[in-house]
Amino acid sequence: SSGLAYIADEDYSGILEFDPSSGAMTGESCTLDIPADVASNLGVEALTFVPAEYAPAAWGADGEGFFIAGSQYVTDLYVYPAASCVDGASGISHVATIPTTNTDLSGLNFNEDTQRLYALHDSAGTFDMLKLDGTLINTYTLPSSGTSAQEEGISVRAIDCDAGLGDLVIAVDKTTDGSVAPGVILDSNFPVTCK
Repeated sequence: SSGLAYIADEDYSGILEFDPSSGAMTGESCTLDIPADVASNLGVEALTFVPAEYAPAAWGADGEGFFIAGSQYVTDLYVYPAASCVDGASGISHVATIPTTNTDLSGLNFNEDTQRLYALHDSAGTFDMLKLDGTLINTYTLPSSGTSAQEEGISVRAIDCDAGLGDLVIAVDKTTDGSVAPGVILDSNFPVTCK
């Protein structure tokens, strides 16, 4: 746990490193080989981190863990060794892909308690729950589905493993019709299975 934050940059098709303690970018960055159409605003918009101890053996060995990135342009998620993303590395190669059910990937979250990956599809109004090996467990409809909400982030947190309950948080950027207020949608009764 470095205390650093990593930001997906849609225009740059890459990852930027941010230090919350200083409030500044660190200067570390990399670009990814993920398919994107930046000119059409369909780039890398989703990013999460998976610690090395949870990574499938098929991804290879990387003691620093792995980034998983999602582009609005394609349905697959792309997996990158964290150690490769330094010194402005350009076009680092993915080591695996993970299929999802739709394009317009706008948010990702890996939860260590459940050891599941949650992939948000903005325009479809859905999110997928996946195993890291790519197995689809379920596709859920968002509470804001059918509205003009632009869902831009997802987080799942286990609250009570014994009861199988967690928090599902969806970040809403804006709506065009005012049907959902910008902010967050919280479901504190989201079913989770802790490992």
